[in-house]
Amino acid sequence: TDLHAFNPQLKFLGVLVCQADPRWTLATDTRAALEEAQIKRLSVEIPFAVGVGRAPRAGPPTVATHPDGRVGVAYRALAGQLDRVLLP
Repeated sequence: TDLHAFNPQLKFLGVLVCQADPRWTLATDTRAALEEAQIKRLSVEIPFAVGVGRAPRAGPPTVATHPDGRVGVAYRALAGQLDRVLLP
């Protein structure tokens, strides 16, 4: 799909790899597929955490309930990366 045909002002920064867990091959396979297809990938990855699946039912997001956990830290790193790229 040509993203610019859909929205000429759209800026594609890359794919965010989520649920990344070094014990599984899924994240490795995903990275390899993205590289093979020459699709950009964001440098930050969101790690797998069981508690993240419970967060929507509990109310506040994981980054608010566990800000110092691996997922909270990763999302803050993502926000920092987006700030650096998008804000002048």
